[in-house]
Amino acid sequence: MNWKKKENWINADFRFLKGHLNTNYYCLPYTKSKYLSDEEWNNRNEIRQKTCDWVREVKIILEKVDISEFEVISKIPSVTNDMLNQYNDIDEIEIELGKINELIDERNKMKKEISGINILGNIDETLGILFLLIGLGIKLSELIYKLNKNNA
Repeated sequence: MNWKKKENWINADFRFLKGHLNTNYYCLPYTKSKYLSDEEWNNRNEIRQKTCDWVREVKIILEKVDISEFEVISKIPSVTNDMLNQYNDIDEIEIELGKINELIDERNKMKKEISGINILGNIDETLGILFLLIGLGIKLSELIYKLNKNNA
């Protein structure tokens, strides 16, 4: 896979991640229910608010990222266990960010390998083709010489 395809994947994954953070899912206020005690409702509401604040903080971090520079995205705050218990998909944000950083690393390594100057490798390739052409030329001239000698 070439580095341009990696760049497309990185851009798409980054847009997906930011879109996931734009949902109000984690910040929707709860409605008081008669089936929950006040303590349980307050606890869930507190975790919801903590999760909402976390999402907003991550969103601010990602808004500062210029993904076109393809630099590894800085670490975001970790999800707590109580947030994960209440929102079992919240850790997907951290996982997706890790995958994006891996793609950025791979892309940067590929770009470095391609842009690196390897004089000996380039000379070997050029000389190899040159010697092949010289060899073919010698064989062709030898064949023409023999044909001319036989026809004379």
